[in-house]
Amino acid sequence: MTPAGAGTTLLTTLAVMIAAGAGLGSLVHQPIAGGLIGLFVGAVTGFVVVYKLYRDL
Repeated sequence: MTPAGAGTTLLTTLAVMIAAGAGLGSLVHQPIAGGLIGLFVGAVTGFVVVYKLYRDL
């Protein structure tokens, strides 16, 4: 459990959510809007995941 691990977890969560948002957005022909929504959802989700994994430090 290192700071690099926390950063990697945050960035991985963010990248997955952006990709999922862009993928879902492409279904309605709006991949950029979906990616932006994924960016915001990914940022919140990433912080929550990192907090839950690293709160005991």
